[in-house]
Amino acid sequence: MSRSCLHWLAVVGVLSSSLAQAQTPPPPGCPAEVRRQFDFWVGDWNVTVGGKPAGENRIERILDGC
Repeated sequence: MSRSCLHWLAVVGVLSSSLAQAQTPPPPGCPAEVRRQFDFWVGDWNVTVGGKPAGENRIERILDGC
């Protein structure tokens, strides 16, 4: 096989691999029961140390609710 033919085959192989990866469906999301384990923590919180104000926290859901 000629060198240019091998180069062309390598390019086609890389393109085919890239297309196959692009068409792979994303992995399934996390199960519903797992998603909600820490819902009690979501919200705005006043942080205290020894009963004295020490700061504020905001806990939000991220990563599509997971």
